[in-house]
Amino acid sequence: MNPATPSIPPINAHTSDIPELDELRRQMAEFKTRLESQKIISERMLLNVINQRFSGIMMFVKIEAFVLLPFIALCFLFVCHFFGLSWWFYGATVAMVFFSTLFDYLINSHNDPLSSSLITIMRSIERQKRRRLIQLAVSIPIVIAWVIWYIVEIHGSGSDFPIVGIIIGAVAGAIGGSIIFFRQQRSLTRSVNDINLLLNSTDIPSEP
Repeated sequence: MNPATPSIPPINAHTSDIPELDELRRQMAEFKTRLESQKIISERMLLNVINQRFSGIMMFVKIEAFVLLPFIALCFLFVCHFFGLSWWFYGATVAMVFFSTLFDYLINSHNDPLSSSLITIMRSIERQKRRRLIQLAVSIPIVIAWVIWYIVEIHGSGSDFPIVGIIIGAVAGAIGGSIIFFRQQRSLTRSVNDINLLLNSTDIPSEP
């Protein structure tokens, strides 16, 4: 009769790996939590930067509305009175600057970026850039027509007001306006690039 052999309990590979699997799951959960937290922090930091850029653009619009517009209205009131320019020209000049300021405000105004998603903000910025280009394309012929009208007014009044000075002032204003325009467009482009970089690096799902 064979001696009794002790029974060996079956080895269950799945049950023997449970502690290691639980530890791996815990580590993965912690890593996912840290990653999500990092995404939120990065998104908020970017939104703060974009908000500062928007604030800079809107600050210029406020200066345009509360400083530049009253200055031009008073300056041309003086010019028209003392150099015999027509009041039609004065009214057209003030109206041109007023509507330019109004369109700047309507194009650049926006909701608080911190309350919107990145995709929504990026689409809003791209739409804003296109509208600013349209505004520039419309403004150029209007300004050229205004300069010609100005020269005709000065010449017709028979005053000694130097036409060369007017042309130099118009060119200087055009250069200054172009610098501001392209700086603002570059700031908006930088914001779009930053949003794309964050979306691509964090794989944030896009909206339909």
